[in-house]
Amino acid sequence: MEGRNLLYVVFFSGFAAAPGIAQADFYSHNYFGASFGDATQDEFCGRVEQNVAEIDATTASASLRSCEDGGNLWKVFVGRHWHPNLAVEASYTRLADATHITDINEPAFVPPDFTRDSEVETHMVGAYLVGHLPLHESFSLYARAGASLWQQTREINFVFIDPLFGAIRYRSNEASDGVSAAYAAGMQYTWQRSITVRADLEKIDGIGSDESGGETSLETVTLGLSMRF
Repeated sequence: MEGRNLLYVVFFSGFAAAPGIAQADFYSHNYFGASFGDATQDEFCGRVEQNVAEIDATTASASLRSCEDGGNLWKVFVGRHWHPNLAVEASYTRLADATHITDINEPAFVPPDFTRDSEVETHMVGAYLVGHLPLHESFSLYARAGASLWQQTREINFVFIDPLFGAIRYRSNEASDGVSAAYAAGMQYTWQRSITVRADLEKIDGIGSDESGGETSLETVTLGLSMRF
């Protein structure tokens, strides 16, 4: 995410140099909006591959059929922008489910062949302080820092293929939650002081636990639209 690092450099280097830009056109306001984009849960598939290798090192054999650690996300957010350079914001985010399917052969089991698939569902609520750098009456850069309350549920399915009874299914569910640091950078353009379009890069460290398949870092790229009220 080199773009994220560049936005941070531009923001903080310009903040002190241009504190008065476009402040004459500012007025305090509330806003709400929605964003859509892409998210990646780093380390998820790497951890699954490690687990498959550990199974394969025993008397059993295993092969990873598929693994998805990212996908689309959607977010709704609301905020209060009370100063040209400062705002507060809250959001709710729903990630695409992270999934994997593993084929396993365990001679000690009867029947020996079975499939294990896992699906991790993630919900997040965030609270942030936002710093803005106005570059024009309609355009600004921003950085956002705060915390994200996350909740994950992992559903695990085991499917055994019995030659006599056919598919035999077992299912289990595990849940976990926690709070992680979150930070972001982006740029936004406001049209006629009412509608704002923004591009956003965000990183959240340390979501997940052993119950949900292990801890991962989350990176998101979104495009959002908001309205003032």
